[in-house]
Amino acid sequence: MVHLRVHLEGKPVPCWISIQDSLGSPVIPMGWDPKPVVGGRAPSQWIKGKEVYCACNGGFEVRIHPGIHSVKVLGRLGTLHWSGQIEIIKGQLAVRIPLSAGSGAPKGWLSADLRAHGLSPNAALIEAEASGVGIAEVLAASHWPNPESQPDYAQLLEFSGSKPAKEGSRSLIAVNTLNRHPVLGSVSLLHSHRPVYPWYSGWNSEEKSWSVHDWSRQCHRIKGVVIWPELAPELTEYEAVAALIHGDIDCVELCQTLGSRKENGENRLELVYALWSLGIACGIVGSSGKSDNRTRMGEKFTWVPQKPISTEAPTIPLPFDEIMTSIRRGEGCPSTGPFLVLSEGPGIATATLDLVHENANLEWVTENGIVEIAKVESGFVGTKTIASDRIRNWLSCRLMGSQGELLAHTPTIKGPEFGKTPTIWKTQLLVDRLQSGLNWIEKEGANLGESLKSQLKEYFQSGLALVQSQRA
Repeated sequence: MVHLRVHLEGKPVPCWISIQDSLGSPVIPMGWDPKPVVGGRAPSQWIKGKEVYCACNGGFEVRIHPGIHSVKVLGRLGTLHWSGQIEIIKGQLAVRIPLSAGSGAPKGWLSADLRAHGLSPNAALIEAEASGVGIAEVLAASHWPNPESQPDYAQLLEFSGSKPAKEGSRSLIAVNTLNRHPVLGSVSLLHSHRPVYPWYSGWNSEEKSWSVHDWSRQCHRIKGVVIWPELAPELTEYEAVAALIHGDIDCVELCQTLGSRKENGENRLELVYALWSLGIACGIVGSSGKSDNRTRMGEKFTWVPQKPISTEAPTIPLPFDEIMTSIRRGEGCPSTGPFLVLSEGPGIATATLDLVHENANLEWVTENGIVEIAKVESGFVGTKTIASDRIRNWLSCRLMGSQGELLAHTPTIKGPEFGKTPTIWKTQLLVDRLQSGLNWIEKEGANLGESLKSQLKEYFQSGLALVQSQRA
């Protein structure tokens, strides 16, 4: 048995670590699943190809045979990754792996992973600390990710709402809910001081159905934050689009869209662009959506402004209420790692970049599409600007990787004609979703009950009227 410690200047560093023997077989630390399978839900493990990474607080015991072993360490922000070999000698009791200091989070910002599932607060804290995530929201989910699965009542009992369920030296964990209807849609209800019930609706025809706008408005009444999660592309989620148009949902989550190429990851962005063109300034957020060991917490996340901005490190304890208010106001910036924010000054709009680890393109986007592209080299730290007279309806920018994958995106800046010049082909996406929802209510919504059916028809029709009047 060997004690292995990962440290920076003598202090243990939370991290993700992979160990392989000379044959390429994973060596798993004590206390973690020794034989994880792809798709398993054992906490604090991440399978990447043939490697098994385990999240740790910087030290652990491992049963390891003498010989040469390959090790990879994914250090959190503020430390550099490490890879190399270690030699274990017979009778050896300890191994120390020193990390070097690296770039930390930009001043006044922290990272938040706003949706993960199936983790206890303790397990989530280990993963958050290892990933450098400041705030992680664990959501009790019914029928997710498997539609045939049973609701996770154990997770629901850990609900913490607007209070932390667990806090560490630099990370905070909260437990909230993912409320779901199999056709009308799903919403992440965050920072509500109590759960919003019913937790799920529409799976049992004998029960009274509930709607997305019912959940959203109830969450807002108790000062919560409502996000439309990106669960699976095949889900219809008709009412979620209507709720965005009516302002009952605060933010749109980018999960599969982040890290995806344009040809298969652009659909949700096009909906966002259509909403912005219509004058609906919904926020956008990033989340890992972690529900098993195929995903690592913090793979995708949201940069959130933190006040005061005068300190390098996050303020402890974290100002949880202020941070969630920033998210609700749409100030978050979804990312796969790079830092990208957008601001407007006299005559110019400025994109500020940091933590760029590969060559990329910065694309300036308006209601008419991409209007300018700037090359960004790996390691770039600084700003790129565009004349603000280019802004009519709205302006945003996004960082695209060498393969056309979305690395980061900013919220929108409103122009003088915000909401007054919607592009017809884009807003048609909204019309099609709303009309499909109305068709479903008429043909298959018998189990909704007459009262809810009538309420939903009016909700969809008023949304359609708003879209059509704005683009007329």
